[in-house]
Amino acid sequence: LLDIAVGERRTEAEPWRQAVASETYGHHHEPVKAQALATDRYKYAAYRYHETPGYLVGIDFPAYTDELYDLEQDPYQLHNLADDPHHQGTVADLRKHLQDWCETTGATPLDG
Repeated sequence: LLDIAVGERRTEAEPWRQAVASETYGHHHEPVKAQALATDRYKYAAYRYHETPGYLVGIDFPAYTDELYDLEQDPYQLHNLADDPHHQGTVADLRKHLQDWCETTGATPLDG
């Protein structure tokens, strides 16, 4: 961060990362694994439930859930675009980026 603070820029041979990835293996005892990727423009998150949480038993609940937000147009992340046909290319690109991140870091892919 010192480079940023003093105004130095990276060269093409040494670019800054283009995205930040994260993952979780559940929270508040939810049986979910999730991975997310944030770029300057988009945030993509994928959730994979390995069992139905007790509070959702008896409800039609998807085991796979994806979210995509356009951070420029929707900074508060209120409108999930993951199922929007116009954004399927972005979803595919970010999903691929997450798969590449898993391969690079040794993280377990969601669908693996």
